[in-house]
Amino acid sequence: MKKYIFVAFTCLMVLVLCGSASAAEMPDNNQVYLDVSNDNGAYVDVYGNDTYYFMNGTGTGGTNALRINLDGSQNTVNTFTTNQSGTFYLATRGGKGYIDSGILMLAVNGSIPDNFQVTINAGGYTWTPKSTGAPLFSEVTYNANTLTETFYRSDFIYGPQTWKPYFQADYPLYEKQDMTNTSNKFYIMLIDLYAGMLSNSSYSGMQNNGAIKIDYSFQNLPLDSLAAFNGYGYMMAPETGLTEGHVGWTTRVNTISQTSTDSNGYYVTGTAPTAAFTATPTSGTAPLNVQFTDQSTGSPTSWAWDFNNDGTVDSTAQNPSYTYSTAGTYTVKLTATNAGGSNEEIKTDYIMVNYAAPVANFVANTTSGTAPLAVHFTDQSTDSVTGWSWDFNNDGTIDSTQQNPDYIYSTAGTYTVKLTVTGPGGSNVITKTSYITVTNNSDTSAPRAGVDNKGGLFNTNKKLILWMSEPGTIYYTLNGSTPTTSSNKYTGPIIITATTTLKFMAVDMAGNPSGVYTEKYIIDKVTPKVAATKPLNYSTRYSRTGTIAFRLSENIKSSVNWSKIHVKNLATGKKVLITKWISGSYLYIKTGLRFKYRWYQVYVPAGAVKDVAGNNAAAFTIKFKTGG
Repeated sequence: MKKYIFVAFTCLMVLVLCGSASAAEMPDNNQVYLDVSNDNGAYVDVYGNDTYYFMNGTGTGGTNALRINLDGSQNTVNTFTTNQSGTFYLATRGGKGYIDSGILMLAVNGSIPDNFQVTINAGGYTWTPKSTGAPLFSEVTYNANTLTETFYRSDFIYGPQTWKPYFQADYPLYEKQDMTNTSNKFYIMLIDLYAGMLSNSSYSGMQNNGAIKIDYSFQNLPLDSLAAFNGYGYMMAPETGLTEGHVGWTTRVNTISQTSTDSNGYYVTGTAPTAAFTATPTSGTAPLNVQFTDQSTGSPTSWAWDFNNDGTVDSTAQNPSYTYSTAGTYTVKLTATNAGGSNEEIKTDYIMVNYAAPVANFVANTTSGTAPLAVHFTDQSTDSVTGWSWDFNNDGTIDSTQQNPDYIYSTAGTYTVKLTVTGPGGSNVITKTSYITVTNNSDTSAPRAGVDNKGGLFNTNKKLILWMSEPGTIYYTLNGSTPTTSSNKYTGPIIITATTTLKFMAVDMAGNPSGVYTEKYIIDKVTPKVAATKPLNYSTRYSRTGTIAFRLSENIKSSVNWSKIHVKNLATGKKVLITKWISGSYLYIKTGLRFKYRWYQVYVPAGAVKDVAGNNAAAFTIKFKTGG
């Protein structure tokens, strides 16, 4: 839960809950102080505890002023939808012409899952509320973004219950609610929209007619659960006969037997998503890279793609790309899932992949040397190739059908090499004239060899390129054993993905060996993780002066985001001055004297610290409450 609950009765008794708290039914339907679930607390925090005083006094009014609708007008409308995201407006048409602060009530029935969340974006007019009446139009400012916040299961402070606060007891939460059905209970949160409402009858030329625009987006609203949005309004100026401002207005709702025509509200039912997608391109030559775009509705939270309909999930990304390397016609299936269930779309014969004609090309590891000259040829042909025909001396005889063959020129001379490649798209020939030059041997000197990347400690794979000082062959091992001419032949870059001891030697064309070279590569890709914190996350009554400590899984040092580490007083929303240092695997943070009984948040962003190999730690955070 983001906030502790403060509930006060007219006797001003305040209950402060320490530690984790469960939701509880509201203590009364009127004359009660209720807490909002916002991280930053109440917009108009008159009492200093993030509460609003609901329904001061008794009566039957208070439902004519507020309107929930779809256009910001003063119309009333009840909207029932399965759209898991959308927009509605909270407006006022009251005779006073204004409401200082709009408060949104969200009530959800049934069992709310741990991964439930709803994001609320709000925008509207703001001003400094006065205890003496309405603001002047020159005193108000339009702010298109007064609130952007995501709320979770733990933010349902109240419930389970069947009613919402109003002057009357047992006032319904949604249109045509059967109040005799006491088993249909809801959990409730109150969301401060940090904006007020203005009436067209009192002001003119306003954006959205002076209403608060509200965008919502649910994730994991259970199938058939009902999420009911209701509106409330607060004014600081006391009404006639009262001594303090209060929340005295709400949106009108009918019970199952009532027929009022100006009831209004916005209601969302949890539903399974509807899977849909597109792809670009849908045809071309192999290898064909295709970008898939999810267009599912109903706010899915996971995706399963089968790009060739073989029953295997190929990707769980929302908008993946996939490369079809083989020609053919492919059927694609997407399964979209949320808390309400799953749905799939299958597009039959959707992707058409053709073969392109190959283009022949090759290189040799050496093009000159003394006889006997051993040459390794590497195919560099492009597009789909299924067959290779090599003529190493252009005499019309096929000498090899391997893709990357070796050949020994035993006689001095100049040689022309021809490669013919074939594939499903056709064939192609390349001829390199006078490509290999072989001379008589008189070499007795040993070659030198080396590697472009020396050994050491790294946090990424290493690409190693071996070299030797003259034409010949490099032999290597990756297990620490001494290489011989029976060991692996170096033919291209070596990729090191784990701790490895590389040993290698070179043998020139005359058979002269070099010495053995050794390089050790230590690959550490494991990011440091938080092993312990002081204080523990969500602990209470922590020392007001105690040092904050994080112990990580290995020794650390500061990284690029070191300066972004901060500690925030959640009551004020302000960051506090800190000092920080590292010792071994510990990150220490010291603040000045902290306020009593306050919640603080410590935030260490990703890339603030790293291990000795350079692996940046992920972001981590804790919240704690001070003692007395």
